[in-house]
Amino acid sequence: MPKFNRHFFSYRMNSVGGDIIYRSKENTLTSLSGRVFPSLPMEVESFYFGKIKSWYWADNCNGQIYFFDPVADEIIYQNKREEFKVTIGRKPIFVDDSRILLSRRVEGEKRVCILNLKDFSFVDVLYKGNYGYPEYKLIVDRVPDGDGRIDFLIAYDTLTGLEKWRYADLREYKAVLSDEIKTESVRSILALVGETLWVLLDTGRIVGLDPATGESKKNIEIDTVDLTHFENAETEFINARGIGATYVSGEEKVIYLSSNIYFEIDLTADNPTRICYNVKQTFKDSDVTGGGHQCVNSRYVFFNESMIGTLGAFDRQTKKVVWVDKLINHKPDAGAVRELKATETQLYVHDNKQSLFVFDLTWN
Repeated sequence: MPKFNRHFFSYRMNSVGGDIIYRSKENTLTSLSGRVFPSLPMEVESFYFGKIKSWYWADNCNGQIYFFDPVADEIIYQNKREEFKVTIGRKPIFVDDSRILLSRRVEGEKRVCILNLKDFSFVDVLYKGNYGYPEYKLIVDRVPDGDGRIDFLIAYDTLTGLEKWRYADLREYKAVLSDEIKTESVRSILALVGETLWVLLDTGRIVGLDPATGESKKNIEIDTVDLTHFENAETEFINARGIGATYVSGEEKVIYLSSNIYFEIDLTADNPTRICYNVKQTFKDSDVTGGGHQCVNSRYVFFNESMIGTLGAFDRQTKKVVWVDKLINHKPDAGAVRELKATETQLYVHDNKQSLFVFDLTWN
C-alpha cells in the first residue's frame, strides 16, 4: 500500500525526467533528489518547468522564461521582459529537434513565434499550434468557434507555414437531456501512435487520422464495446462518454475510470474496442466516488474525490480499489487536491494550501 513519507511547503510541483521539481518556501527551485538551483530567480507567480536536451527551462507565466544549465547552475538565456513577454506553457511544442513554438507579446500585440534553441533567435509565424509532430513536420491547432468550443483541427507544414489539412468531419447529435441538436467538437488529441493520430471528440467518439493527410482511417464509436468482463448482471451497463480518458504512453492504450465503469482501448488492435469492467461495487465498498484528478503508472490509477483531500488507488489488473487515504490524516489543515503525479515508486500530491505530500509505493 502507499505509505506516507513526508509533506513540506511547496508553491508548485513539476515532473522532470523522473524527478520532482518544486518551489520551496525560500522561493528557490529544488528537486526531491536534493538539487537546489539558487541562481534561477523566481517570482511568486505560478510557473512551469521542464527539460529540453541537457537544459532546463522555466516559465513564470508572466512573460519571463529562462533556459539554464543545471550542471554549471547558470542561466544561458532569458528574454528581456521590458522588450517583449514570452510564454512556453505547460510543455514545449516542438517544430523540430532544435526549434519550439512560443507565444510572445510585443507592445501589447500577441504573436506566435518559433524560438531557435541553437542561437535563441525568434521568428514570427502566421500559424498557431496546440500540438507538434516533428516527424511529420506538422503543427496542429485546435480552432474554436465563437462559443469557445473546439470545432475542428488545422494542421500546418512547419517548413512552409501553409495549411496542410484540416479535420472537420463532425456529426450532429441530440443532446442527452433535451431535444437540442448539437454538433460534435474536438476535445483533445490523445496521441500519435505509429502512423495514426488519435483524436477524442466531446461525444466520446475517437477517430484515428492519417497525420500526413488528415483523412480518417479508424473510428471507435462510443458503443463499440466488449462486455465480456462486465461482471454482475444485476448492474445495468451504462456507458460513459469517457471525455476524461487518458493515454498511457508505452502501452499504447487509452483508459478511463469513473466510480461506475472502467474501460481500456488498445490503440494497436486491428479493431480498437472499449473493453469494459463494472467497478461500481468496489467503489461503493471503499466509500469513495472519484471524480477529481487522476494519474497513472504501469499498474494503478491514482485519483482523488473532487474538491476534497481523499485519495484512492485503483488496481488496473484486479479492477479493484485497493487503497484509500485522506490528506488530513497526515496534516490536519490540509486542503483540496490540486495535482497528482506518480512514478513506479512514489505518489506526489499537491494541495491548494501549498503543501506537497510524498507517498512511497510499497505494494504487497
